[in-house]
Amino acid sequence: MKKNIVKLLSLVALLFLSSCNGLYHYNKVNTTSLSPDHVRLNMDMENIELLGQTTISLTSRTYFGIFKTIDSVNNVKYDFREVKKVDLAGRNSISLPRDLQKAAYKVIEEYPNADFYVPVYTQKQVRRLFFGKQQTRTAVVKAFKLK
Repeated sequence: MKKNIVKLLSLVALLFLSSCNGLYHYNKVNTTSLSPDHVRLNMDMENIELLGQTTISLTSRTYFGIFKTIDSVNNVKYDFREVKKVDLAGRNSISLPRDLQKAAYKVIEEYPNADFYVPVYTQKQVRRLFFGKQQTRTAVVKAFKLK
């Protein structure tokens, strides 16, 4: 019995010592990024041309706070089978409200060659109904082109 224990312990010691047989290399090298921390583009109003501005609108009704139906988009009766949606969010995320994204196609159609679009302001008019409300959201979007 003692012989088996000695063999077992020597086998465990051999396995333990053989598991330490390996090399570990670690190198630490100083690096730096070659991209600049700050990039500056000097632009003024002489570099930008205003193409125009467009007013977009969406009229909808909500009942009991959960049932929502859209009546008109840009003063045209809404067809739920044909949905045009435009997201005008940029790098700094000056974006339109979610429901006005369905009306923003009008800006793209009127000024397709614009370089960027800026939502100037949004307005929301609410008319209370029995167990619901009717909303009209409007926004003014300006279109600009770089010279």
